[in-house]
Amino acid sequence: MPLLNEGTDVYRPVHGNLITDNIYQVEISVEGQSPEQLNEEWFFPTGSIVRCEKFKDNNETYLRIIELVNL
Repeated sequence: MPLLNEGTDVYRPVHGNLITDNIYQVEISVEGQSPEQLNEEWFFPTGSIVRCEKFKDNNETYLRIIELVNL
């Protein structure tokens, strides 16, 4: 999850519920906290429906949110 107003590019790992192929609903951080509890502003608010794509970093595969989806 891209964070806003951090002064540099910062990302927060979050959980999401799979809706269909590569479409997820944004839930909470992997630490089990909301953006408000973490004092953060997320680019996509909790509950947003988003499309994700796979990417690799240091031989690890992750999902990255690429856009908001209207269902």
